[in-house]
Amino acid sequence: MKEDVVILDNISQGIVLYKLLGTERLKTFGVPHSEHKSQNVAFHDGASTVICESNHGKVYIFDCRTGKINNTIHIGIKEWVQLIASIEVAGILLILVGQSGENIGQTKIQVWEKLSITIA
Repeated sequence: MKEDVVILDNISQGIVLYKLLGTERLKTFGVPHSEHKSQNVAFHDGASTVICESNHGKVYIFDCRTGKINNTIHIGIKEWVQLIASIEVAGILLILVGQSGENIGQTKIQVWEKLSITIA
């Protein structure tokens, strides 16, 4: 799916998934916020999910097909989550999260790993 679509933050509409060839809007992802500012977004987990920052200390993980929130990461602050990235290292899916605010340059980067649970 990732080759066919692009994900953008449209300040007036929210996070929007567009078909790459053309301008067809496929899905809009609603992120609660108190200010309208551009947000970082990224595909995650083989483009089956979208991750998005917020201005209140949470990272939202949306299902690409349904548009529903699969999970919310609470990073322990009530400020703007400034930096997010989705990477895979040795087959392990990771989300990197930082923050902005008065501690710029001293911000810790948090690493979140998707846990796989096997039910017998």
